[in-house]
Amino acid sequence: MILDRCLQELKDHPSSHGTKRAIRLLRELEDEKAREGLKLKDLFADEEVDIFEVRGSRALVKWDVIFARVIRMGSVNKLSGVIRVIPRSSKDDVLASIRSTWERIQKEADGMEWPRFVKWNAHLVHHVIEDQRPAEPVFVTEEHHRIVSSKAVFDVINLNAIENRLTKEFDFIGVEGEKEGEIQYGWLKRGESKVWETGDTVNNSVILSSQMIRGKGELRWSSLGTIILTSKKLELGCVSRERLDRGKKRLQEVLGNNIKHRIDHYEDIVRKARERPEAGSVARKDAVPEEFFPVYSNVMEEWVTRWVDESIPALDGKTPREAIQTAEGREKVEEMLKDWENMEERKRKDGEPYIDVNAVRKMLNL
Repeated sequence: MILDRCLQELKDHPSSHGTKRAIRLLRELEDEKAREGLKLKDLFADEEVDIFEVRGSRALVKWDVIFARVIRMGSVNKLSGVIRVIPRSSKDDVLASIRSTWERIQKEADGMEWPRFVKWNAHLVHHVIEDQRPAEPVFVTEEHHRIVSSKAVFDVINLNAIENRLTKEFDFIGVEGEKEGEIQYGWLKRGESKVWETGDTVNNSVILSSQMIRGKGELRWSSLGTIILTSKKLELGCVSRERLDRGKKRLQEVLGNNIKHRIDHYEDIVRKARERPEAGSVARKDAVPEEFFPVYSNVMEEWVTRWVDESIPALDGKTPREAIQTAEGREKVEEMLKDWENMEERKRKDGEPYIDVNAVRKMLNL
């Protein structure tokens, strides 16, 4: 079977319902209780199977999608052989390909039923899984432009004039410099820089946003870039080419002949980040120091509170709160929360700060 797997507490032993013969399953993990067991739901037959499985309940997390063989041993079901974890981003494509293969063989084999198909054609299912490459997310800005580390360097002609003029512009704000002898300014989406044209929606995109918050959070503006000013040079750093282009024009408008453009520099920070050591390796062991966990938690709590009322491209521009008013929208939001919760559960297992996605469900009454 191909199953939507749900790990949940089994106080004694799993129930006896399920199949009486060996079956293969693709599942999604719904809850996790180590040393207690798994509950699996068949994505094709819409059947549930309880599994008495200590090994799997330790290694897998909530909403994992897996392909494995289930056998009946006495009064319990157990996993047998290799458990294959399917990236959640590939789930729909994998299911569609398997269904297409099954339907083709049904025509050739006089209506072969699903249990028989998966028993005799598990190798085909494995090939389908192998052929599916998970689509990596595309990180974009609020304006739907791809994330690229972008920096412009200017020679300073008149330092005092630069400081004076930047201080008077509402879209630039002074912040504390990190090094002695340098002055920093934040470039914010307000004033002359408030209105932007939005690019075309990018498939499989994830919007990254950075904000400057004032007071207790009642005032907040999106950060467009950072200016580092010294007596010799001015550097403007942004996270997209489009922001840098506009930022350069804006600086020329404000500062005129007090600066002279020297060079631009671009770097694919997303690819660079993906080339870093995997989580849990020695190189990343102290990536998020525990003393920062409370700060991280507060920031994430604020972000989650805003997320339910933010326009989401994957929801056709609706907010999650708006989308759940229809059956189709509710299903999309549920799938998004499963994907999100699966990632957060991995963080929790690795001892990293994580978000309790159930809090989002409560906010949306799901």
